[in-house]
Amino acid sequence: MFSISVIHAQHVLQMTDFENPPVIDGTINPDEWVVQDSISTLIQLEPDRGEESTRRTIVYAGQDKTSIYFAYKCYTHNPNEITARIQRRDLVDDSDDIVALMLDTYNDKRTSLLFFVNVIGTLSDAKIADDGRNLDFNWDTEWEAHTLQDENGWYVLGRPKSPPDNELDATLTIFAVCAKIK
Repeated sequence: MFSISVIHAQHVLQMTDFENPPVIDGTINPDEWVVQDSISTLIQLEPDRGEESTRRTIVYAGQDKTSIYFAYKCYTHNPNEITARIQRRDLVDDSDDIVALMLDTYNDKRTSLLFFVNVIGTLSDAKIADDGRNLDFNWDTEWEAHTLQDENGWYVLGRPKSPPDNELDATLTIFAVCAKIK
């Protein structure tokens, strides 16, 4: 149903169906995700474009008949370098550590739905149109994501609650901006 790509990576994620979808609580239960493929070969955009990421990140995605589900494990060498301050929905700040996913629900590579979550669980969503020239943060949909943080990093589990039009035929692009090197 989905095709998945990762920005600057050479891995195709095979979507599989959940018999029992995961509980959206921030905990990535290995029993729930055992049949799901994962991506862990992410490449930096900054500061060293094209180089292998210096922080390990694992991304999972799965589906059932009505929704997609996504999970991120963002590891760090030092929990004190994890940053999140924004607490207001639909505000995105480049000082926060975030994860994001993009759904090209029309498979036209011109319009997409974008979902962001920061470390403290602040949600942002937007609609991208006109080949990325128009980013509309006034667009909103009902969706959920929860985060957890521990000494090893931070974790996100989420899903759109009301699937956008054509969601289950969408191309899903994974972004992970999990740790900034200061």
